[in-house]
Amino acid sequence: MAEKIQPYRGSTQPIVLPVANRTWISEPDGFGGRWKLNANLLNIVRDVGTQTRRLSLGSGWEKMFRDGIGGKYKFSASLRGDAYSVSNLSQISNPDLPSAYFPVNGVPPAERIGYNFLAGRAFPQLGLTWSYPLGHRGPQYTAIVEPIAGAYVGPSGG
Repeated sequence: MAEKIQPYRGSTQPIVLPVANRTWISEPDGFGGRWKLNANLLNIVRDVGTQTRRLSLGSGWEKMFRDGIGGKYKFSASLRGDAYSVSNLSQISNPDLPSAYFPVNGVPPAERIGYNFLAGRAFPQLGLTWSYPLGHRGPQYTAIVEPIAGAYVGPSGG
């Protein structure tokens, strides 16, 4: 008689259900730019360890334009907000968290945090990207080389 194998019930392996994404991009507005809205919902569950739920909402505006010698530019401005719900925060399923949050060898944590909490953040950004596509059309192929450079600003941390 074959022995029935029981699944291990103490797993820290994350199960990601559900995940939902939705993106909407507008038609060009009066300035020639486009609006973009993005929403994301994520739920991570485990038999043992941290349970995490996240809702992200983002909005941005971008406009592309060209100079007189073939350069392409893209200006963008965006704001993203994230809301988190964390349950049963555990070092077992989050080994990369600083030990300052958890007791170690009987020593209390340096920075005590709750094991169940809500958290949020906002992340604004401004960016400018430049590119200059260079092309060569041969008898059997077309080659394109496009150097790209960009600069973005936003707050650090959070």
